[in-house]
Amino acid sequence: MSLILVDGSALVYRAHYAFASRPLTSPAGEPTSVAFGFCMGVLRVIEERRPDYLAVVFDRPGPVFRHAMFPAYKANRKPMPPELAVQLPRLREVLDAWGVAVLERDGFEADDLMGTLARLSAGVTDRVWFYTGDKDFQQLLDERTGMLKPGARGAEIVEVGPREVQREFGVAPRTLVDVFALAGDSSDNIPGAPGIGIKTAAKLVAEAGSLDELYRDLGRPGVTARLRRILLENREQVELSRRLFTIDERVPLEPDWDSLRTVLPAGAAARALFAELGLRQVAALSDRLAARGFGAAAAAVAVVAVPGEVAAPAAPAPGPRYRLLASPDELAAWLGELPPGAPLAVDTETDGLRTDRARLVGVSLAYRPGDAAYVPVRERRGEAQGSLFAAEAEIDHLPWIRPLLAPVLADPEREKVGQNLKFDEWILARHGLPLDGPRFDTMVAAYVLDPSRPGFGLDELSRDCLGVEAVPYAALFADNDRTRDILTVPLARLADYAAEDADLTLRLRERFAAELAAAPDLQRLFRDLEMPLSEILYRMERRGIRVDTGLLSSVGDRFREELAALETRIHEVAGGPFNVQSPKQLAEVLFERLGLKPTKKTASGWSTDVSVLEDLAPAHPLPALVLEHRQLAKLLGTYVDALVQLVNPESGLVHTSFNQAVAATGRLSSSDPNLQNIPVRSPNGRLIRRAFVPRDPGSVFLSADYSQIELRLLAHLSGDAQLIATFHAAGDVHRRTAALINGIPEAEVTARCARAPRPSTSG
Repeated sequence: MSLILVDGSALVYRAHYAFASRPLTSPAGEPTSVAFGFCMGVLRVIEERRPDYLAVVFDRPGPVFRHAMFPAYKANRKPMPPELAVQLPRLREVLDAWGVAVLERDGFEADDLMGTLARLSAGVTDRVWFYTGDKDFQQLLDERTGMLKPGARGAEIVEVGPREVQREFGVAPRTLVDVFALAGDSSDNIPGAPGIGIKTAAKLVAEAGSLDELYRDLGRPGVTARLRRILLENREQVELSRRLFTIDERVPLEPDWDSLRTVLPAGAAARALFAELGLRQVAALSDRLAARGFGAAAAAVAVVAVPGEVAAPAAPAPGPRYRLLASPDELAAWLGELPPGAPLAVDTETDGLRTDRARLVGVSLAYRPGDAAYVPVRERRGEAQGSLFAAEAEIDHLPWIRPLLAPVLADPEREKVGQNLKFDEWILARHGLPLDGPRFDTMVAAYVLDPSRPGFGLDELSRDCLGVEAVPYAALFADNDRTRDILTVPLARLADYAAEDADLTLRLRERFAAELAAAPDLQRLFRDLEMPLSEILYRMERRGIRVDTGLLSSVGDRFREELAALETRIHEVAGGPFNVQSPKQLAEVLFERLGLKPTKKTASGWSTDVSVLEDLAPAHPLPALVLEHRQLAKLLGTYVDALVQLVNPESGLVHTSFNQAVAATGRLSSSDPNLQNIPVRSPNGRLIRRAFVPRDPGSVFLSADYSQIELRLLAHLSGDAQLIATFHAAGDVHRRTAALINGIPEAEVTARCARAPRPSTSG
């Protein structure tokens, strides 16, 4: 049995400042940062620790018994920010509707109530946890009592016990108050001994054994004359500080332990408030916990009675059911539930976004809305989060997963549903789990239905089309976690996150399928053009294109030599060395050292962008040299070096991603690398193009393109006689237009003037 005591006041401030730079608001514009952060913090500690008892403890406004000892106690504390204070009534409404136990008492601080409850729970619970980041609670820690420090959003909760206190301060928890008494605390206006910081205080107390022993022998080694004088002059102040720091564990309380049983905010009143405040993520997390069989529903359930009848409590709306299938029996049982012919949503979790290299971490599946499962393919075990794992600590479950799951994914009759499905299809195929059967890509469906949407990601579609705020991927990690290693995420949390993706994808499929059915033309576009195209693009991506890395390497060496020579020449012309890539230093050289006239100003100073350098080039050779340097550096960094990194080392191929749902016009784009934008106009650009070679020695490239397709459509739709005549005569529309505008014969129009397209083979 376990008890968690939540430091409510500390959590309120933490929630407020976590969103201070981007406050959250309800659909009606009401601030909700505190309610959201507070509720998510409590639900996450419930999720991770599964306590039998839980209470939220608040400070009451007004003086406490410590003010009688020291009227200036906490005198320097700033008043509560008004933007925080205005949110507290709503938070109390939420907590009341939740039904969670809330404790507070005049004259005492939350620390004292929590310390007393921890002591009184000795005959009720085996374990007590203080959920707080306040260091003062560390004085109460022992083998039965621990502290849980909230991590940054998405980060693990940090457990603190006697060993951690001993390791940090060199003293046992009960002696820690002596350390604090010496060091004082400016935030609480506890004076301590002036000039003695926490490290010195910890060292003095650790060596003496206690504050009392330290004062008994101030002549001991390590106590300098200065420290001795400070300690003697401030003894009364130090003793007062110790009393102020000491948490009172004897507050007169008679807790009703049944009322402290852990509950979830599953009642109708809580749900109504969550809906009103737009706290969908809070409701979703509560639902997931309830679906996994944890926690009682809150008692505060709305009841509507019919006169003369006995009203039964309204049942809470069922939440999503997300399951973790971590064994062959569990996976087989779940697959056995699949109805014949039901569409199956499939989503993958990977340790990267490179489809040709990323490893499959897990597969999430869903066949009915609100019911999804996660199958962990790869996990880490045996060591603490954040440590460096040995290779053998990773467990690969694919050998038992493949025989069970592969036949279902390869079923030619069952529709497979996915969000950007070709990504998942490639990852699965590389791991021996190929897809077959009809496909329904929700991203492509959303694009067909409304190509002008600002975004087609799962989070955006879920929010806009389902009214669901999906758990973002970033929430799995701490804000300062730059590695974002998915294998460090606790399995239960990853399972909920991944299963939600499959669930939302299936729900989007239901909505989009109905909308497409109501628009036959769009239905045909989706089924007959866009989905077959998606399969073609998938095969093209897997096929890849060969790159001559040896040629790229030699081109890179050549570019680096040319850049070095250019830099030397630039320094000579400038009259001294400077960082050519620094706009600030370049501006100083151009406008101060050389006296050139600046033409454009930005917030950070005079501009040295391309247009400025082009304007300055006739006046001095330096701007032209800098432009040449920039162009060459861009070719090297953006193309040569980047392409080398994108080449698959095993195959020597580059596998681009063709983006089907980007341009509202239906035009494809290409990324990682952008194969549609390989430079060709300059000699150096053409050198880079030469690195793309056919796969086989006897093969050649075929370049095929439509000739002025947009202008041909324009001629057809407008009926313009000039355009139609030009095309009928196999003329060049750009050249013809330039001649008409400039009043000159077509023969005198230059390629630059006409901006004629480069020759291509019509197709």
